[in-house]
Amino acid sequence: MKKDENNSEHHISNGNGRSLYELNQSKQGECFYINAVENAIDSLETAVSFLDRNDNLKWKWIAISLHHSLYSFCIACLKNSDYTNVISTINDGNLYIKKGNDSNWKKSKKDPRKNGPGYTIKWENTNEEPKRTTGEERIKITGKKSKEKGSKLIGFWTALARVQDQTLWMGKLMCTKALVLSDAEWQSIEWTTEQVRNATVHFIPKYLAVSIPSVKSASIDILRVIEFLALESFSIAYTNYEQDIKRIKMALDIFRSKIAV
Repeated sequence: MKKDENNSEHHISNGNGRSLYELNQSKQGECFYINAVENAIDSLETAVSFLDRNDNLKWKWIAISLHHSLYSFCIACLKNSDYTNVISTINDGNLYIKKGNDSNWKKSKKDPRKNGPGYTIKWENTNEEPKRTTGEERIKITGKKSKEKGSKLIGFWTALARVQDQTLWMGKLMCTKALVLSDAEWQSIEWTTEQVRNATVHFIPKYLAVSIPSVKSASIDILRVIEFLALESFSIAYTNYEQDIKRIKMALDIFRSKIAV
């Protein structure tokens, strides 16, 4: 099959004002369409659709879909209007920032989770001054955003750390709110990522038994996190606001009504 790199742009531009969701519902056409938001919502709806399967392996796909939705909503929150926000070589442990009328710089450091792969970003006052700054510069990033073709998306743990950072990544606008995770939610996300998603997507031949009640319990925690990012962080610009919000709320409600922990 011959690939057409401009095919998606051509079809979307001739979509007569229809949303990506509506274009994807069409029985005609030769493409499917996604952007950051559609990717996140579709994965959430996919997790819901697997609930109707009658076999136990559905919980593998539910966990994978929910994890992908969480990751995708993190990316949608961080992207804003500049995709390079999520394609970068920036080190979260070596950033400098001045905010408002601050006279001193703050410097970031990574704060790893104890016995877990995740981390958060902490900021401390510093007498240091970043190199090559001017009096007008309020943020100094040691590293650079990469706009090179083929650049990699930031990893899951980086994305999760940044949506929890009110100082820089989620503090660029007055209205945006950073995610706050409870310890139980951290554990659910770490367990789902390492013991279910990674263990099955990157499956090493072995016998693997995964607790279904644990998947259910973790899913409820992850749903709460997705709900905050999608509906309460105010950091996602929805192109089709009413339609997208309706789909998200419906998926959350259906999932919660069908799952029993």
